Amino acid sequence: MITDRPEVLIDQMPRSLIWALGFRERLDCPVDANPPTYNTLWTKNGVVINHLSDPRLNLQGNGSMIVENVMMSDTGNYRCTAISSFGSGDSQIVQVEVKGRCASSSQKESSDRQFLVSFTTSKGIQR
Repeated sequence: MITDRPEVLIDQMPRSLIWALGFRERLDCPVDANPPTYNTLWTKNGVVINHLSDPRLNLQGNGSMIVENVMMSDTGNYRCTAISSFGSGDSQIVQVEVKGRCASSSQKESSDRQFLVSFTTSKGIQR
C-alpha cells in the first residue's frame, strides 16, 4: 500500500467561474489521497469558511461545497484544502464572479432566462 499526503487535482479545477445570482452553485475539490481524506476546508479570500454558521452552505462528503441562493457577496477567490492522516494538500485559487440581477419570485417563475456558465481550466482551455 502506497501512502501519501492528499493531492488536489488542480488540472480538474477551473481557474474561474461565473455564478448566477439567486441560483444554486457548486465548487468541487477533486483529490487523490491514500489514505482517504477525512476533511476538506474551504477559504474565501484567505479566510476559512465556516459552513456550519451559514445555512446556504453545504459541505459534501466528497469535499464539494454547495452554495444555495447565490448572493453578490459570494464573489471572491476560493481555495480548498484536503486533509488526511498523512497531511494536507491545497488547490489553486478559483476566482468566482457572481452575475445577474435580483428579480421578484413572480418574475423568476415567468421568465425563460438562460445563463451561460463558463470557466477556464488550469491549462487555459475555456469551456
